[in-house]
Amino acid sequence: MSPSHDQSSSPQEQGRRRRGRPRRRRCLLKGCAQWFAPTRPQARYCSDGCRHEAARWRQWKAQQHYRQTDQGRRPAGGRRAAGGGPGDPRRPRGRPSDQSATTSRGSSPNDKSAADHQASCRCDRLCLGVRGRVQPPGRGRIRDVPSTAGRDAPANASYLASRKLVAYLNVDSAASGPAFQGSAVGSLAPLLVEVSRSLDDPAGTSLYEAWKKSAAADTARFAATGGGERKAAVDDDSLVDTRIGSGSDHTVFLNAIGRPVVGLTFDGPYGVYHSMYDDDDWVNHFGDPGCRYHTLMSQLWGVLALRLANADALPFDFGFYGRDIRTFLNELCAAGGQAPSAAGRTTEGCRAGDVDLGPAIATAEEFAGAGRELKQAVEAAFAAGPLDEKKTVALNRRIMDVESNWLSAEGIPGRPWFKLLYAARDTYAHLELPGITEAVERQGWKTAGEQTGRLMGALGRNTAFLREALADLKRR
Repeated sequence: MSPSHDQSSSPQEQGRRRRGRPRRRRCLLKGCAQWFAPTRPQARYCSDGCRHEAARWRQWKAQQHYRQTDQGRRPAGGRRAAGGGPGDPRRPRGRPSDQSATTSRGSSPNDKSAADHQASCRCDRLCLGVRGRVQPPGRGRIRDVPSTAGRDAPANASYLASRKLVAYLNVDSAASGPAFQGSAVGSLAPLLVEVSRSLDDPAGTSLYEAWKKSAAADTARFAATGGGERKAAVDDDSLVDTRIGSGSDHTVFLNAIGRPVVGLTFDGPYGVYHSMYDDDDWVNHFGDPGCRYHTLMSQLWGVLALRLANADALPFDFGFYGRDIRTFLNELCAAGGQAPSAAGRTTEGCRAGDVDLGPAIATAEEFAGAGRELKQAVEAAFAAGPLDEKKTVALNRRIMDVESNWLSAEGIPGRPWFKLLYAARDTYAHLELPGITEAVERQGWKTAGEQTGRLMGALGRNTAFLREALADLKRR
């Protein structure tokens, strides 16, 4: 008996029953058309997947209609003439990799915010448009580090700490504005400045000039309001931020594996960060219209990786590294009320509480001097002609040993997972020489003395590595 002739219930009950049980229907998505039992009257698709595909098709169809209009045919920034927009169903799903590790040398994927939307900007190619000449491909390779590498350390430590892993290039947020900010450990800071000179900024100058201009503006802002990042004048030695914080994806590579890192980002007003408005539409209209700075980021990222992969001798500057460590020690003295001399060379009487840091400063200067001598010798050796392959292999091994030697097997007191003596903090903030600094802040003078001794030991061993490498070069 049909519901309309059911004599067992009232007409009101029959109406409620019909309204509560929508009829079975076919899914409206072309290519699906399956029968399904809808859970609500307006349901048109059999699953969330079909509903999502239909939404993507509608967006793509709207884009096609727009491109037929006069305004849609007009060139705008880096938009392609047809297809390829954020809603194009032909576009591969997923987010682009936002990390790169130079392994022998490569990249590690991780999902981030909309500022990392190179795929939606259709930055499919790594366009290495640089000033001057890029070295031809050498024996190094840019390879992928497993996506679980960061999470699973130290399980992957033996793989990551092999001599094939040279450096980690971290792009946490690719572009949310035009102001470039570069960070690196001291040994890679000069390389970042050098590469920035070879790239063109969308503003019409080199990336180097645009970087210095934005850094100078940040210095002026700090002087006026105290709200900037930079407190001192900008020159090549201070352009790269060598005060490495934590909380980002480079942490495991730097603090547990002992490999140098570089951080790259184009910054700007980013008030939508991790909100519902942090999407491709915001980036396309406000953060980076035309994807110009995403393109520049791809160029910078790629050239850095190629420089590290193709160099006969790894382009690390340990003279700069030693200068940084000396600066950090002098700042500890200044915090204790004993500022260094104007020349920055006097080590006598440099104390942080009950700890005499003078010998550590002198050891850091010896390390910096050995680094400068090795750099000059390497440049002279290559100027005289190509080096024997065995010599370059031995040289690069020494260089990698120096980077690994900043790790302390015991770790930082109270935080044994963090092993790096140079910089380590369990927040986004930076903290230099963490073992010494935290002990001084707690007035734990015995621990501070022990940590100073560990730093001096690492500096002494690294100075010996550099001098051995220098001796090997001179025996050619």
